[in-house]
Formats: sequence, structure tokens, C-alpha cells
Amino acid sequence: MKKIKKIKEAAAFLRDAGLLFEFNRTILHPLGLALETVIEDDGSETFGKIWDCRDDPEGIIYNDECYESGAKKLECYMQEHGKKIWKSRFESLDYIVQKKHIVTNVEDGKE
Repeated sequence: MKKIKKIKEAAAFLRDAGLLFEFNRTILHPLGLALETVIEDDGSETFGKIWDCRDDPEGIIYNDECYESGAKKLECYMQEHGKKIWKSRFESLDYIVQKKHIVTNVEDGKE
């Protein structure tokens, strides 16, 4: 495995790539939650609050404009980067999404 790099402007990266949109849409919104980003006065972007609508049976959904914008950003990211990364990961590991821990007992290396 190569050295892991850090993305300094993580909130902006995830929003610009449409990944925050997808994380909210597929994981948080169905649970009645949403993670926001905040653009500061100096132009920097940080993670803000997690909105909590768990008591609302409808939860959280995007309006049409936000949905289209987020979906377009995600599609562009996947075309430029994501699909290549998935292909490489599948070729290396035989899966894209990890389904179980590879090693659960660190002492003897057994599952």
C-alpha cells in the first residue's frame, strides 16, 4: 500500500466532488441526519453541524436544484477519478466495498 496523503481542505473537497452529497443522500438522510459544510469569511470551508431530523418521519431530502447540482458533481468526480480507483481496487482486492474485517485476532492473525 502506498503512503496515505492528507487532503487539507477536506470539507471543500468532499462537497466539490459530490461525495458529501452522496454520503448525505445514501447514509445520513435516510437516518434523519445531514452533515453541513460552512464557508467562512476568509473563504475556507469547514464541516459544520449535523442536522437532526430523526423525529420527522420524512427525514431529510434535497430540493430539485440541490439534488441536480450534487448529482452532477458526483458524476464528474466518478468519471474523472472514482471509476478508475474502483477498477484498480477491485483488481487488487477482488472487491470494492469491504464487507468484513480481514483479521479480527491480531495476536495470531486468524479470523
